[in-house]
Amino acid sequence: MSADLSKAVPAVPQPAPNPYDPNHPADEPLSAPPPLLRTRLAAMMFLQYASLGLWSVTFGTFVGANTGKQGAGIFSESFVGDAASAGALGAIFAPLAIGWLADRWLASERMLCVLHAACAAILLAIAQQQTQIGFYFGLLAYYQCYVPTVTLSNSLSMQQLTNTAADFPPIRAVGTSGWIAAGLLIGWLWPTVFGAEIESLRTPMLVAVGAHVAQSLYCLTLPHTPPAHRVQRQIAQLAQGGGLVRRKEIVTFIVLSMLACMGAQFYNVLNLFLNQQHIQYAAAKQSFGQLTEVVAMVMLPAATAWLGLKRLMLLGVAAWGLRYLMLSGSASSGSGWLLAPAIALHGVSYVWVYMSGALFIDRMAGPRARGAAQGMFALATLGVGHLCGALMVGGAQAWLLTPAGVNPPPYHWEAFWLIPAGLMGVAMVLFALFFSEQPNAPTQPKPDAPVVPRVAEGLEP
Repeated sequence: MSADLSKAVPAVPQPAPNPYDPNHPADEPLSAPPPLLRTRLAAMMFLQYASLGLWSVTFGTFVGANTGKQGAGIFSESFVGDAASAGALGAIFAPLAIGWLADRWLASERMLCVLHAACAAILLAIAQQQTQIGFYFGLLAYYQCYVPTVTLSNSLSMQQLTNTAADFPPIRAVGTSGWIAAGLLIGWLWPTVFGAEIESLRTPMLVAVGAHVAQSLYCLTLPHTPPAHRVQRQIAQLAQGGGLVRRKEIVTFIVLSMLACMGAQFYNVLNLFLNQQHIQYAAAKQSFGQLTEVVAMVMLPAATAWLGLKRLMLLGVAAWGLRYLMLSGSASSGSGWLLAPAIALHGVSYVWVYMSGALFIDRMAGPRARGAAQGMFALATLGVGHLCGALMVGGAQAWLLTPAGVNPPPYHWEAFWLIPAGLMGVAMVLFALFFSEQPNAPTQPKPDAPVVPRVAEGLEP
């Protein structure tokens, strides 16, 4: 009888175990992916971050060269911060909106192809603009297309890899090397070969258009990756966030992290500062900060075990403040010897604040609320925190760097850098007073299935 019923009622197909989902580890031992697959995914990551790094690092210098009565006189006195706000708005709205389409209509590799083609077309249009409003809405459209590609490239890699913990970090690190290569190309190789610096020109945007086109075409060669239905999970996770806001330790930590990330937005003006200080090969020298970031990532597990997350976060916030003090001191003294350590501190500053913060959120939330907590953390830091920080940068620019009606602009850099230094000082004191490393329900990720924090999907590698 049971045999007849089994024939009459079709079996409901069960999904295969998902090896990259930490809540559902695979039952069988994980096998290594083919070496060629890792190479193909690494090339995707290289182009993913090179396409942004080719132009975004030097964009502040281009804006400064055309602000007020300078250059073409396109921009108002606060546009550096306004431009940065476009990226923050992209981080808030774009992943769910574009992800919804990717989940229902297009495989990941084809969605990446479409989005990078759109980025190329939009960036080409931006490079032709002659008005500030044209630049701003162009940037807004660009980041609405670019930000989802970061999430999609990560999820595509994780779906194709069988052992995410072992195979994904080296592939993701190649993305950082793409950012470094972009800085070396724009800041050093181009002026060396052609005899002219281009950091204050539109040329980096046009070079990046070519990188987006190459990435768009390359994505068509990637392995087929069907929709992963991520957005439904993200919406469900955000719906769980209502319970998390009643947990004082999580809300306190997220608010403090948001404050620290507001100060981090001032770093977007560094390239303009270096060029104002007549530092040769500025963009190339900035890429040294990404090298130290790789070192800080490698050090993160050992540093966490040795110092604990509270001390690690405090040191990361302190490093942000120290580097801003160094930049202020360099501007005040006219000496360049403080610039190298200020750039070198980027790794500790970025990784030990953003990444260790995501790890602490994961520990406090536990496995059931992990997705909601990480979503709240990413929204607060990469979205709201960066947006508020960008607005602060614009206000500081209009007040101290390029005030309206003052020609030539005064560029009071020594006072400008003291603003984020003070903000980081406040954040450090508040962290020391209110940040507890003893959560109510501590949980550790399983060693064979560690969580890849969503903050790793930020724009900067």
